[in-house]
Amino acid sequence: MGKVMRSANQMSKLKCQMSDCLLFVTFFVICFLSFVICHLPEAYPLELKKDDVASIKRVKLPKGNESLWSNWTIGAIIKALLIDGDYLWIGTSDGVIRYNKKNDGQVVYTTKDGLRSQSILSIARDRDGIKWFGTNGGGLTSYDGKRWKSYDSKDGLVDEYVWSIAFESDGTMWVGTWYGVNKIRKVDEKPWGRYTLEVLANEWVYVTMIDKEGTKWFGTEGGVNSFDGKVWRTWTHKDGLGADKGLIEKELGKPVELLPSGKRHMGHETRADQYNPDYVVSGVIDHKGDKWFGTWGAGLSRFNGKNWKTYTMSDGLPGNMIHSLKLDSMGILWIGTNGGVSRFDGKGFKNYKMEDGLFSNTVYSIAIDQDGTKWFGTFGGVSRFMDR
Repeated sequence: MGKVMRSANQMSKLKCQMSDCLLFVTFFVICFLSFVICHLPEAYPLELKKDDVASIKRVKLPKGNESLWSNWTIGAIIKALLIDGDYLWIGTSDGVIRYNKKNDGQVVYTTKDGLRSQSILSIARDRDGIKWFGTNGGGLTSYDGKRWKSYDSKDGLVDEYVWSIAFESDGTMWVGTWYGVNKIRKVDEKPWGRYTLEVLANEWVYVTMIDKEGTKWFGTEGGVNSFDGKVWRTWTHKDGLGADKGLIEKELGKPVELLPSGKRHMGHETRADQYNPDYVVSGVIDHKGDKWFGTWGAGLSRFNGKNWKTYTMSDGLPGNMIHSLKLDSMGILWIGTNGGVSRFDGKGFKNYKMEDGLFSNTVYSIAIDQDGTKWFGTFGGVSRFMDR
């Protein structure tokens, strides 16, 4: 009987201890949440259309950064930006936002308005001012200011994941997808031109560019291609594209995973330990005609038509994952990476990160105003940098 009583007392004490522990944990959680809420950045919501998915809010910056930087939180990945007069078109993973830079007004477009997919991968404007949107699984969509129209595999699109769009001077459109390239003189003229593995280094095409001579350049998961209208050429890491694995591992101080081509690696873009020098995800052509290609974890490569040169963190870059590239009117190259944004003047890199005012260190897209203002699409929001 005594043993039973002692056991009951022990159980009673244990219950009391557990109850006290639970009260302490509850109190701690409440205090922690109160602290977090009180220290969240102040936000200023802008009016949205009802039932839209994407949303944009201005974020108040710490003192000292307000003169140069402004940030907006969107709560989505910003893969594409386009400047169009007073408007900034923002392609998010949850729809398209047309943002008025002068008065903060905005309109949000989703599948309810005509998009086939709300995940936007690319935005371009043709010579008639029509906006073209490459989507994640929803094909190619145009918007003339009044009407949305979508095109998919039934129309001749080689794939409905559209990562890049470029236009020739005569209006011919080149479209890079996850299964090759389309050449579209006019959308109503069929069949559309199709180029896949028979000429491309890899069918996964992320970059489409056209130089002054009319040569087309493509960045794929297997290297770089050019097409002058007659001959296709290919360059890979063996030719000088991307940095060596040993250098990247030395910079990071740890082994890196060799990322195989031919797989859809959405969602892994912030991992610094993944590497493939042939995997090209961004590109730009500078004023001299040199081609710049951003790789998946293997740095930034420049090709002058004969030789390759690659820049990495050892040269001053904030990260080796090069998501986006843009050239300003002064010939300065702006580079969006997994470690912040960088400014390259041909001599050295100047980097900007969250502590400087950038919304996020993962920068997927870049747009530049006529007055020199820079816009950066990041993981979760948009930053404006007024260093002009």
